[in-house]
Amino acid sequence: MSARSSPTRGFTGAIHALVVGVGISLVAGNAAACSCREKSREVLFRSAEAVFFARVTETRLVDTHVEARFEVIESFKQGRRKIDTVIDPVCAIGNCSICLIAGHDYIFFVNDRGYVGMCTGSSGVNQNSREFPKVLDELRGYGARR
Repeated sequence: MSARSSPTRGFTGAIHALVVGVGISLVAGNAAACSCREKSREVLFRSAEAVFFARVTETRLVDTHVEARFEVIESFKQGRRKIDTVIDPVCAIGNCSICLIAGHDYIFFVNDRGYVGMCTGSSGVNQNSREFPKVLDELRGYGARR
């Protein structure tokens, strides 16, 4: 039997096709499953209970959500109540989670229930990005207009 017609090669090709197919469906599912209404950062800022730049210091699993404690680095909009924790779905493909991880930095747009998922405008940040200072200046500007 030649190497080209070996049963192992056919099996390997089938596994490869299966892996590629599953990968494509996961990516497509992720794009379809999390869909937020597109809103400007200013609209998200106005509708948020509070907006701040923070570092997550601790996370814990509570049912299907992650609850995070944080240290505020800079506040742009104060909430009506003191916010000690925020919540986000457990990090998974397509569920609009921002994947809260202790030690990571985030811009939080907190809604009235303490939720900070993607659709609120919240996101992880890279402080080394050239865009990051512009985002901070933009948020400072919205806070000054209040």
